[in-house]
Amino acid sequence: MRKIKKLKASKFSRSFFALKTSAKLLPKLLSKEISPEDILYSLIGKDIEKFVNDVGSLKGSFLKASQLLSSYGEYYFPNEINQILKKVQNQSLVLEWDKIKPHLDKKLFKKYDIQSEAMAAASIGQVHRAKNIDSGKEVVIKIQYPGVRKAIDLDILILKKLLGLSKLIPRGIVMDDIYFEIKKVLEEEMNYPKEIEKHRNYKEWIESYNGYKVPLIYDEVSAENIIISEYIKYPTLSEIDPDSLGQVDRNLVGERILRLFFLEIFKGEYIQTDCHPGNYHLDNEGNIYIIDFGAVLKYERHVILKYQTLIKSLYLKNRKNFFKTLDLINNELGSELIFDQEQIWNYCQLAISPLYADNYDWGTTDLPDRLLAKAKELISTVKIEKPPHHFIFLDRKLLGVFSILRKFESRINMLELSNEFLKD
Repeated sequence: MRKIKKLKASKFSRSFFALKTSAKLLPKLLSKEISPEDILYSLIGKDIEKFVNDVGSLKGSFLKASQLLSSYGEYYFPNEINQILKKVQNQSLVLEWDKIKPHLDKKLFKKYDIQSEAMAAASIGQVHRAKNIDSGKEVVIKIQYPGVRKAIDLDILILKKLLGLSKLIPRGIVMDDIYFEIKKVLEEEMNYPKEIEKHRNYKEWIESYNGYKVPLIYDEVSAENIIISEYIKYPTLSEIDPDSLGQVDRNLVGERILRLFFLEIFKGEYIQTDCHPGNYHLDNEGNIYIIDFGAVLKYERHVILKYQTLIKSLYLKNRKNFFKTLDLINNELGSELIFDQEQIWNYCQLAISPLYADNYDWGTTDLPDRLLAKAKELISTVKIEKPPHHFIFLDRKLLGVFSILRKFESRINMLELSNEFLKD
């Protein structure tokens, strides 16, 4: 991981970045024939690494939003642009220890011997390994970057302006609710005391099911900018080479990740919306250790019930109930939605087609590629005023699940699992 000496966390530095970026876009904006790809190429410039590092050094909500854009871009941008956006998503710049240390409570250093080298970095904080001086137990300390919480409103404003200038959002779509949802998630992720509460509640719930574990939380030192939790010695799903596992173990990983999705949607109160393989450790008995509860959301009951109804209606091929629920969602949003029912139905049926298989091979499937191609066709024909903001993070979660199943080439009895949760 590459180190940086300074975060661009101040209002001035973030505003300067926005002005510099807007100036880059100006020549293209003045031209008569323009496409989103042209604008993005102008924005990125010739030095791709510099662009990635510039965005990475902003950290906080602007980087988080840029990472969300990398998923959105799959449907709209050429492959070259998507590869650049994925570099932004995967950047791992860490702030030098001597820039973080002064912002930490001195009581922390009386209790823990903290390694100065970060073991992981994300958009709003980084993680350091440590040892309790008295007991010798190993822990990890998640430390929030100084100043990122104060920058949320400005970052969302900058994002709105830049996306508006770039014309990436199709005309006629009102994004206010989407920005509000992103802001809400960012505020949740930066509220460490609330994350600790969600962590404990989630642990109590999920450990009642076989195969799932959550690290202990320690509160010997309490502070708004740190979370101290049990160190998990087992590798993450990001670190594991699937070829090092036998087929039975690869199947178990996939089955437990997919089951976790169903449990969260149909049995739980909380949903971890960031299904990144780095958020799951695998122990020697096949248990999945779940970490990082910043992106865990608690949906209102009426919202999650509609999501459940959509999935069940698709699975049971109840077309009437599916479109009735879709209409209810759009009426609640006050949104105009014009679409071809046949096209939407066929796309959604394709998306859930694995659920009917008693031995679905995620290693050989080309379903994600076919869905991507169909989605691009679909988006060009659908007219929607307000996208259903409630579900953007749930859809992102499902994409993450599919990605893990594909990576581990899992073979799963999808029909048995689906019937457990979806059959009336």
